[in-house]
Amino acid sequence: MSGNSRENKLSKLATPSDIEEIEGLNLKDLATEKRSARVHASTQASVRAEQEIGEYAARVTISGRVSIPIASALRRAYMEHRAQGKQPATRDGIIAEALEDWLKKHNYLMT
Repeated sequence: MSGNSRENKLSKLATPSDIEEIEGLNLKDLATEKRSARVHASTQASVRAEQEIGEYAARVTISGRVSIPIASALRRAYMEHRAQGKQPATRDGIIAEALEDWLKKHNYLMT
């Protein structure tokens, strides 16, 4: 056994060839499960996004400037909503809801 403790710790780590020797482990199944987990996670994120934004599932990026008090109030609002489990709980969700209300009020968006 070597006197170098780091070398000893590294020698205990599994190498790719060690993994191949594990009895009953099918690497193809493992790769499929890994892909499935990634797809499932992205599906869950999509479902949460659709629940939050309702019928407006497709989004485009817009940008604009607001005053510091509006930005501060927006930050406080989405953080409080997130902490309380209320919707919308994101900056984008609150902005989308506010724009939708304004556009409907001024007859630019019909319900």
